[in-house]
Amino acid sequence: MTALNNPIVFASSGSDTAASGSERALGSSVVSGQVQWSSGTNYGTLSTVSGLSVGDLLWSPTSTGRQFNVISLIVGTTVYFDSNWDSTEYGTAFYVGGKRQTFDNASSRRIFENDASNWSIETESDQTLTSTIRIKSGGSDSYIKGTGDNRVLTQTANEPVFEIDAVTGNVRFENLTLKNSYTGGTKTRGHGVEYMASTSSSYTLTFSDCVFGDATNDLRVGIDANNYSWSVNVVRCKFTDCFIAIMQTSGGGGVNANIVESVIDSSTNEGLYLAGGSDANIHGCIISNNGGTGIYGTNRVNVTDSICFNNGGHGMSILGEQLSSTVVNCVFVNNSALGINSGVSTPMGSIRDCSFFGNTSGQMSLSQTASGTITLTGDPFQNSASGNFQLNQTSGEGQDVRDISVLLDSTTTHPMLRLTNEAAAGGGSIFHPLGG
Repeated sequence: MTALNNPIVFASSGSDTAASGSERALGSSVVSGQVQWSSGTNYGTLSTVSGLSVGDLLWSPTSTGRQFNVISLIVGTTVYFDSNWDSTEYGTAFYVGGKRQTFDNASSRRIFENDASNWSIETESDQTLTSTIRIKSGGSDSYIKGTGDNRVLTQTANEPVFEIDAVTGNVRFENLTLKNSYTGGTKTRGHGVEYMASTSSSYTLTFSDCVFGDATNDLRVGIDANNYSWSVNVVRCKFTDCFIAIMQTSGGGGVNANIVESVIDSSTNEGLYLAGGSDANIHGCIISNNGGTGIYGTNRVNVTDSICFNNGGHGMSILGEQLSSTVVNCVFVNNSALGINSGVSTPMGSIRDCSFFGNTSGQMSLSQTASGTITLTGDPFQNSASGNFQLNQTSGEGQDVRDISVLLDSTTTHPMLRLTNEAAAGGGSIFHPLGG
């Protein structure tokens, strides 16, 4: 496949009727003319080739089938493309260059769906959708991202913002806010991203600096794995007011999830529901104010440097692969059941240097053994009610967590100082970019 010269860009100043979306060069004008080609061929004659280059994206509003194609070779006025055309055209317009305007446009949707390849797509403006966009990427890695400010994608139907369908490459989402404004009843499918049945693969989806839902335009599930094999990386993301933030239901294969420095807040049910899969690694996360258990898993789950606060069930509950699961340097406060639950007979593989306060049913299930456990006498955070989870300096509260130390070779470190905004001996840093 021929690589695009430039990403495909959407902007409020763009055009859905006279642009291909991939600029030939920054600020360059659109080349337009007429085409002539036959169905089933990957070449055609253009009325002009002036200014065109291999790697440019051409759009033609054809009578049926493919509309977007990448130029792979130019010989005189004959132009070859990466893929065959689906219709015979004579005198139909073509456009090369310029920015597109809206995701929801029928032709623009082909960029994500039927005509998709390993393309990178950016939006400089917020977008509103009337139905789901099915992503069918091919080839190597591609991405969809907002440029400038975090860009808001609002779905108005009872459907996901994106469905991942027949993906044959890794896809990355960056700097996007996914919302659903449907008001016609229960949002049974109003997800942020849903994996479809045809997506059983070894590829990876990565989400960085993304927001899923808000109190008004909530999502059913932020990321829904839909019973199939998948791998997902979630970095510096915020999930709020979902039914469940991230869900892998039982059956179909394995979840390989890495969730890092993210906030999972105010889900109606569980914050994270990880069942029927493989490893899940959760690091530096805030799992707070969810209606059910903060982290629910039936397989190996490793949780480090994270907070489970004020969840309506357990802080976390691991009911499978407990002996292979670890919990290290975590804080469990004001959860409505146990801080850590692994059932009545199977202990976790390792629980080290965890702190507990105010969990209604106690710190851990009866089967647990742990080392370095700290029983606090008060809320250790500066202002947890307002979402500020930096450690206070009160004895019996935050100071006891600050004092946790680990000897590495001959160096003593204080790992929990990462829950502060103070530079300190042993390594301190500004805590959590999303946590206040």
